[in-house]
Amino acid sequence: MQMLRADVAIIGGGLGACAAALAASRLGRRVILTEETQWVGGQLTNQAVPPDEHPWIEEFGATATYRALRRGIRDYYRSYLPLTSSARADSRLNPGNGWVSRLCHDPRVAVAVLHQMMAPHQLNGRLFVMHPYRPLRAWTHGDRVAGVEVRGLASGRDWLIEAPFFIDATPYGELLELANVEHVVGAEARAETGEPHAAVQADPRDQQAITVCYAVEYLPGEDHTIDKPRQYDLWRDFHPPGWPGRLLGWTTVRPQTGEPLTRLLFEAEDERPWWHFRRILDRTNFDEDFSPSDITVVNWPQNDYWFGPVVVVDSAEQARNTAAARELSLSLLYWLQTEAPRPDGGMGYSGLHLRRDVVGGTADGLAPAPYVRESRRLRAEFTVIEQHIAYPLRADGPEIFNDSVGIGCYRIDLHPRVSGAGYLDIGCWPFQIPLGAMIQVRVENVLPGGKNLGVTHITNGAYRLHPVEWNIGESAGLLAAYCLERDTVPRAVRNDPELLEEFQAPVPSRNRAPLAVAFTSLTRCHHEFGCVGHTTPHRDFRFVRRHESRRRSDPRGHSEPASSDGACRHHRPFQKSVGHTDTPQDRARDFSTTADEKGDDCGVTGPGPADSRWRWHSVRPRRGGVRPGGLHRARTECPRMCLCHQRRTTHAAQREASRS
Repeated sequence: MQMLRADVAIIGGGLGACAAALAASRLGRRVILTEETQWVGGQLTNQAVPPDEHPWIEEFGATATYRALRRGIRDYYRSYLPLTSSARADSRLNPGNGWVSRLCHDPRVAVAVLHQMMAPHQLNGRLFVMHPYRPLRAWTHGDRVAGVEVRGLASGRDWLIEAPFFIDATPYGELLELANVEHVVGAEARAETGEPHAAVQADPRDQQAITVCYAVEYLPGEDHTIDKPRQYDLWRDFHPPGWPGRLLGWTTVRPQTGEPLTRLLFEAEDERPWWHFRRILDRTNFDEDFSPSDITVVNWPQNDYWFGPVVVVDSAEQARNTAAARELSLSLLYWLQTEAPRPDGGMGYSGLHLRRDVVGGTADGLAPAPYVRESRRLRAEFTVIEQHIAYPLRADGPEIFNDSVGIGCYRIDLHPRVSGAGYLDIGCWPFQIPLGAMIQVRVENVLPGGKNLGVTHITNGAYRLHPVEWNIGESAGLLAAYCLERDTVPRAVRNDPELLEEFQAPVPSRNRAPLAVAFTSLTRCHHEFGCVGHTTPHRDFRFVRRHESRRRSDPRGHSEPASSDGACRHHRPFQKSVGHTDTPQDRARDFSTTADEKGDDCGVTGPGPADSRWRWHSVRPRRGGVRPGGLHRARTECPRMCLCHQRRTTHAAQREASRS
């Protein structure tokens, strides 16, 4: 067995792994990254999932390097592909115009851009990427992991990797298992976490569905029907309990309400057909002769596999369930090609062509790895629970973590689970990533690089998405490099106020993530206007109560009475109609019915930032307080001036408080 040594070893090549490698390498550390498939990038690439992001990702709420990744993807299309003049000029180019994401793109482009970002560090010798390599076992010494053995899947050669710090960025949290690091998997009991939506009893097998994605194009008049899958008859006739019909059918359920929802391939009752859902190539963005068809990724409720777990089971059961998930995806494609009802009364779309090249040319044409929504999770010093971030449970904002190392925003979004529990979709405040959730209760030198931080089965639903995973990985890489620089351990950084303050400080060389979102008021306005908070790199996470005045006057001479809680009824937070009450039950109801709108995945709504009448302000951190004029975007023509007037008085009060 040969040996390799580095400062930081990253086991697994997910999206967080790439962020961690870039962060540690940028600070001069020697990094080894191993990945089991041919592609790094995890859910963005080898799992073939375009980025799921919050509505304001174009303007704030992500790290600088994640922005560089998104910018690099768009620049790649502009540099190498024949875009139309209008698409090329679009600063917010969405190559596929899929409605689930503002950047639906081909996974091969993401692979290319990730390699471009890592190439300087590979060329100067600081970053060594090994793939395809699978972790086999780990060696420990006391409360530290000393080494990890990996095997080359092509060569069969084993290597021992030694490093002072290890980051687990595998899709299943495999290093935690191999090194006997205390962890949690599946659902916790309500008695343990106190979460309203937790299971009555803990069940490690109760995990979210996995999905094996694939890409297709549609060529009418041609026949590209695949061979009949071995398990097709089983899946075609399968009617899951609680589902409105057969699993392979056009009618699914609304995640927010559980009501039946019918969408066809090119038509839908909500005007959002499946073809446009995760479309990664829209022909109208390219020259006329560039492509004969759009290309879309099939990651739908119909190919969610929740009929057996893939974590905390033996390798044989994991292989069986993964194979069954692949059979389900192939069966869905075969059904689409042969038996899916068409609006014209016919059956099947035989022109659907499986684009195996889009996902790397796998033997069955499906993504190399399943989309994994849930992994093993650290038994951490601090665990984020539903009560910290769920909007219906917190009227005044999320829990504020003084040890924040990043931010995120997404709804608590759980897909059907092995226990039979259906969708869980809860509105969620923008939240912080606490350092305590990245520190294991015992082991000193293992950090999470993705979904495996200290969250619960419930809150994992908000922390599992692309920009949050990137932020977690980047924070892990920065933390490992900082600990090497200071000759300390992550636990000491969290528990020593001076070290914590130094680590959180916005040092240019670290290029670190924003640590908080500051709001004057986080609201939804019902007459096309609204004001939403802006990201700040400052540690303070300040929420100002909504409105204080009893009566407001608008510029048109009308007078608007305040509601019983002092909030102008045109800026009541997140409610769907004017005049709603604001009880916890109403907030829960309102939040359960808004996520199906484009861009509302995080549960917070507001007008798009493309409007030229918005003005943006930079944020300047200030010790002991928040500087005025930097935390908002405010519309200059807002017909209800409550926010625009309120923020000045609020900041004046904050300044006085900070001086005192």
